[in-house]
Amino acid sequence: MAAAGPGLAARAAAASGPGQGAAGFEWAGVAAGLLAAGLATAWWRERRARRRAEEKLDSANDRLRVLFDESPLSVYLFDPNDRLIPCRIVECNRYACDLHGWTREEMVGRSLQMLTPVELNCEGARNFLEQLRAGPCRGETPHLRKDGSVFWIEYVARRVVIDGREYMIGVDRDLSAEKARQASEEKLRRTVELNQLVLRASKDGIWDWAVRDGGSVYNDACREMLGYTAEELPDNDPKWTALIHPKDLMNNAELLRRHWEEGVPYVFQYRARHKDGNWRWIISRGITLFDTDGRPVRMVGCRTDITELKRMDAELLHSRKLRAVGEMVGGIAHEFNNLLTPMLLHAELLGMENEGNAKVAAHVGPIRTGIDRARELTQRILTFGRWSVEACEILDLGEVVRDNLKFLAQTIDRRIQITVTPSSGEDVVRANRSDLNQLVMNLLLNARDTLMDKAGKKPPEEWTPRIDILLEPVTRESGSREATDRHTPRRWHRLTVRDNGLGMSEMVRERVFEPFFTTKTVGKGTGLGLATAWHISTALGGWIEIESEEGEGTAFHVFLPAAAQAAMQAEDAGEAGTGVAGVGVASVERVPETVPAASRETVVRRRVLLVEDSEFVAFATQELIRSFGHEVELCADGLAAWKAVAEKPRGYFDVVFTDLNLPGISGVELVRRLRAARYAGRVVVYSGYFSAENQAELEGMAVDHLLGKPFGRAQMVPIFGGAAEAAGGADGAGIS
Repeated sequence: MAAAGPGLAARAAAASGPGQGAAGFEWAGVAAGLLAAGLATAWWRERRARRRAEEKLDSANDRLRVLFDESPLSVYLFDPNDRLIPCRIVECNRYACDLHGWTREEMVGRSLQMLTPVELNCEGARNFLEQLRAGPCRGETPHLRKDGSVFWIEYVARRVVIDGREYMIGVDRDLSAEKARQASEEKLRRTVELNQLVLRASKDGIWDWAVRDGGSVYNDACREMLGYTAEELPDNDPKWTALIHPKDLMNNAELLRRHWEEGVPYVFQYRARHKDGNWRWIISRGITLFDTDGRPVRMVGCRTDITELKRMDAELLHSRKLRAVGEMVGGIAHEFNNLLTPMLLHAELLGMENEGNAKVAAHVGPIRTGIDRARELTQRILTFGRWSVEACEILDLGEVVRDNLKFLAQTIDRRIQITVTPSSGEDVVRANRSDLNQLVMNLLLNARDTLMDKAGKKPPEEWTPRIDILLEPVTRESGSREATDRHTPRRWHRLTVRDNGLGMSEMVRERVFEPFFTTKTVGKGTGLGLATAWHISTALGGWIEIESEEGEGTAFHVFLPAAAQAAMQAEDAGEAGTGVAGVGVASVERVPETVPAASRETVVRRRVLLVEDSEFVAFATQELIRSFGHEVELCADGLAAWKAVAEKPRGYFDVVFTDLNLPGISGVELVRRLRAARYAGRVVVYSGYFSAENQAELEGMAVDHLLGKPFGRAQMVPIFGGAAEAAGGADGAGIS
């Protein structure tokens, strides 16, 4: 049509010439119609193209709106240049509304301040826009929900220009789930770390046993408690079972059966062989996982080394047994001393009445000797029932050993070779001298006896009886396993007495410290020597270990706290200068064994109140006091004695001489009443057994003398041979 256009126009022009008017007009009409048709066609085509473009734009807008609203991220358009509303929200998607709990109508047109606890202002919004001009920003910040709850989001913000105006686009990601996951992971990490620290602190081992295939896994703590490394004792090694004591292993099968079938908790105590050859006590606890058929599939548990607890339990049991025995024999010894006292007093009275009679003296002498030996025996027995009341002092352990060797020089067979290896430094300990001497002497005599017993059984010709004594300082790090496990003190002195005698069986080692247990023949031992040594060592804050092999010999290792540590502990407890191990008993004036020269002066006649419930003791004591020239009034119980003092005029009794254990009221209560009533005379308390509590209380009440039974004239002279003058005269006693 375009090509035909010019031809038609030419013909129309020719037709419009002269003579051709009608025809030309007709052709012009045709041309105009054709032109209009062309224009209409072009318009229609343009309109159709425009409609298609608009449809495409609408479709794109719909897709963009869907993408905008359905995005899993919060999307916002902010106006940072608004002068009234800081960071005004221009547009936001549906997810942003749902995340914060607002509707679109409630959010659009308001400030970003409604969504964040961070303080905002218009100047701050413009400053943030200035940062965005340099590039996008990313970060984390808290947001607020409509209900006021706070949650964290991660945002990305950038600057955009729309119609020549600057805006900010923000895209946020909710971090609530991630923060919760991080918190859970942190909690799990701390829990795992805590469990690991607890396991390290408790030194517990963890084991995992696959019941069906028999595979076992152990952590390092399981190996460490037996002295092995992972290379020496790997997982799944049959040696794990072989290390268990055979008798204990037999019990495990029954424990497992009851655990699986009856639901009894699995708690297995057994002995396991340590790498050093010793048995260690282990307690193992576990739980079982079962399959759907109820068959055991897997066991998981822990194991703990309880060797030290077993040792402490054994010591506690032994200590309780000793305490019970001590209380029993203490009472027996007290009664025995009551019997010895009248014997000794009557023997002395008999000697005094027959002074110069050689025949009587020949009989009285052995009687007194026998009574003295019996008194020594009761004192040894009483060691189990009381602490020493004599003050402790700083002693050189090496010097004590040398003194005892000199003392026993005539009682130890000369065939026995004795070597002493002193330590390089000072071996000073804080102890009661008599107790420490007793401990060392008992160990030396025990070594002597076992060597003599072996010598009587025809030992090999090359055998030479030996006693080796070693003194050395040790610390928790260098000492035995028990020393390492103990917490205080840090420094110890170890005294080792080793012999090459008969040695001990396991049964003997377990009972060697029991009182009255002995392997000697009847008449050759009391069974108190090693028990006394153990008792003294524990009273001093130490302990004794035994190393023995039957037929080869025995070594006793005595651990005693170093003096500096012991003194420091005593000072911290406020017990410096007290009895063994800080019993809390102040030293009491003791009656000397010898008679001072001053006591032989002329004695002033005084009145003595004797309080004694035993007829035999009372008669002999009364006669001996009268031998000093004093008057004696006897009361058989404490209450009667108190009434006698209270009813008599002031200054009537110069001395109250009372037994500790009395019917009515005790000797302690009698003294308490006397002091409360301001009795000014002398008070003497005697007994065959003083407890630490009684001694402390009597000392607190200013008792003048404590006298142990049995006592004789020599012990009574300082009290009655001049003691009356010290009472202050006739007006110095009685109740004011």
